Amino acid sequence: MQEACALYGVQHLAALTRLLPERAAHEGIFQALTVVLDHLHEPLIAGPLIVRYELALLTELGFGLDLSRCAATGQAWDLAYVSPKAPAPSAAMPGALPGQAAAPTSLSGGR
Repeated sequence: MQEACALYGVQHLAALTRLLPERAAHEGIFQALTVVLDHLHEPLIAGPLIVRYELALLTELGFGLDLSRCAATGQAWDLAYVSPKAPAPSAAMPGALPGQAAAPTSLSGGR
C-alpha cells in the first residue's frame, strides 16, 4: 500500500511542478521537492511535507498565503477558515478569546 501512495505522491508532485515557468531557476522549489521525494515512503512525514511544498509552490508562483494571522482581525489564535477574498485565514469567531471557538480549528491545531 505504501508503494501505491508513493506513486500517487510522485504523480501529484509532477502535476504541481509542471505549473512552474520553463527555463527559470527555482532552486528553493527544487530543494523542497527533493526533500519530499526522499520521504514519500514515510506517509506520516510525506503528507505534511507535500502541504508545505504546495504552499512554497504557491508563493513561488506569486499566490503566497500568510496563515499566521486572521485576515479580518489580525488575531493569531482560533484560525479556522481561509478567506476567498484575502490570502489569509479567518478566525472561527473574529474577535473571540481563545477557547470561545464556535467551530473546530483546522489551521492552528486547536491553539
